[in-house]
Amino acid sequence: MVESKDVRSLPRRWVFWVTNLIILFMVLLDLAVYLRLFRLHIAFENFYIHHWFTIAGTSFIALYTPIYYFLKRRGFQNTGGLLILHVLGNITAAGLISVHVTQELIRSPQSYPELGTGLVLIFTMIILVATGYLLRFRSLGWAKQLRWLHTAATLSFYLIIVIHALHGIELL
Repeated sequence: MVESKDVRSLPRRWVFWVTNLIILFMVLLDLAVYLRLFRLHIAFENFYIHHWFTIAGTSFIALYTPIYYFLKRRGFQNTGGLLILHVLGNITAAGLISVHVTQELIRSPQSYPELGTGLVLIFTMIILVATGYLLRFRSLGWAKQLRWLHTAATLSFYLIIVIHALHGIELL
């Protein structure tokens, strides 16, 4: 039997399963950090390891998303490969960011962070991941109507991450 390349057939394809495995791994890692079984609050250079995770994740999203958008609109031949990298890369990046958030949330009451922009940012990431997941692996007709929310969350992510980073380095 020849497998259709239609999006609705993706649950039978490897991208769906790899995406779900990445999500499961990141949830388990978050849980291990939350339960203090795994510690990432270790200084490396100027930042803690969990800060490097979030810098890597945010950098990937911030750089690859416009590249993906531009190449897709310019008729790049391998849009399927671009989409696979977009899905797997962004889900991994969001997972790295979630590890940072989890590490911040378990800090002691004396050094608990101000949640302001970070809280807005994590809710934006949840919306991005949820809408992206539904758009990519949907089997429901109404899921495509979420594209506007996915785009709005992407634009919000860019604005909030700049403000969050400036606040983090105490320029705001």
